[in-house]
Amino acid sequence: MIAKILRYAVGRLKYFKYILGMLRKNTHIHPSCDIYNVEYISIGKNVNIGRESWIHCPVEFMEGKPQSPTIIIEDGVDMGRRAMISGVKRVHIGKNVLFAPNVYISDHSHRFEDVERPITDQGINGIAEVEIGENSWIGVNACILPGCKIGQNCVVGANSVVTRSFPDYCVIAGVPAKIIKKYNQKKKVWERVTPE
Repeated sequence: MIAKILRYAVGRLKYFKYILGMLRKNTHIHPSCDIYNVEYISIGKNVNIGRESWIHCPVEFMEGKPQSPTIIIEDGVDMGRRAMISGVKRVHIGKNVLFAPNVYISDHSHRFEDVERPITDQGINGIAEVEIGENSWIGVNACILPGCKIGQNCVVGANSVVTRSFPDYCVIAGVPAKIIKKYNQKKKVWERVTPE
């Protein structure tokens, strides 16, 4: 019991030291946020993390200790309230990405094959890196699943579930998400495309 209390206290001290470091970067993390295992998380300058957000690196599932951050949030990212990010391999959010509320991003899934055991006891699978390109906008309630790479200057529509990768300069929406618009570089306009 005492060991558990000490681990918790050390974890909270690391967290508060981390938060104080963010103040020097003009980064705001709302006090209601939960950020776990901060030593595996890199947050840039001028970042805003909205209330009740949850950022987690579940070290119990990592293979060895990573040599670099597992979750990288670059400069200028603005995350709406209740964002959820979980990473065991790598989640990289590019510069100036905007999140609406309730965005979910993970580079892994929970195992569920054994119906005789609780899902929480079965571990994880489907581990694959996630990347969101700079200057993108992720709409309310969007889910970005393992292995997805979203290009720069993309828009992910509200309530979309992203299950695969997409190139730069496109608007994606739906369940599963599909390209509905692309930016025409020559004409300098967004053009609707026929769904795939």
